Amino acid sequence: EELALHEAFRGILQGNPAPAIPHDHRTGPVLAFGDDAFELGVLEGMVLRLHGQALVVLVGRRPLGHRPREQHTVEFEALYGQSNRARAALDDVLRRHPLDSLQPLQRPWGSLAFLGAWLRDPALARRARDGWQRDQADLAVDREGDLARYEGLVAIAEERWEDALNRIDESHRLFGLSTGDALRWRAVILDQLARPDSVLSVYEQLHAYRNSTIGGDAYFRPRTMVRLGELHEAKGNTAEAIRYYGEFVNLWRDADPELQPRVAEIRSRVARRQRQEG
Repeated sequence: EELALHEAFRGILQGNPAPAIPHDHRTGPVLAFGDDAFELGVLEGMVLRLHGQALVVLVGRRPLGHRPREQHTVEFEALYGQSNRARAALDDVLRRHPLDSLQPLQRPWGSLAFLGAWLRDPALARRARDGWQRDQADLAVDREGDLARYEGLVAIAEERWEDALNRIDESHRLFGLSTGDALRWRAVILDQLARPDSVLSVYEQLHAYRNSTIGGDAYFRPRTMVRLGELHEAKGNTAEAIRYYGEFVNLWRDADPELQPRVAEIRSRVARRQRQEG
């Protein structure tokens, strides 16, 4: 990616841009040299070119860098494990790291809103929205877009699907959600609204979309492949179903042991469909 930065910061960044600012921000560079003291707040405003868009990001005094490993563990459990285990892991993290012990700008309201939506936990989603409004909204670069995102996640948690779709689309228009994140949530919502043709179209777009964020491709691409396989299988498009299932099996063939049952399940689907096709 080409970064167009202020001359004072040119040369600081190395490699491709990746998520860094802070828990609930969608764009930003990783400072490659890992100087924590520097990362804690020398950049007040920085203009960069990312995915063809000129964006202004406010860093202020927020710590940069990737989120804690345990936070990723909770999110991965929510996506690929069991919801009760995800909730237990989240409760454990919050016991060991109470939100009140963090500075207001460090509280991961964005991640908690995501978990509230994904786990269909309205209380958690509303807590995250209200916490963001109290602690961080005044410094938001795209406040209206961010608010629409939080309201959309609350609506998902409350299973108000039409309202959720409107709010997610509004957030994307107002730069509160990246294209990739908007596509992911649209796919979830349209699935719930039982609109298979629309869902298939969105998942195809999502499959074609590439993004380097930790919370993007790494989390959602496997789900996208499997869901596309399921959707094509339901429509009788066997060749396409086998192709997407095969992509998933290839991607996860060396996954951790606890994930291998899912790989075996999808591999068996492929074998069954291949036998039926002769």
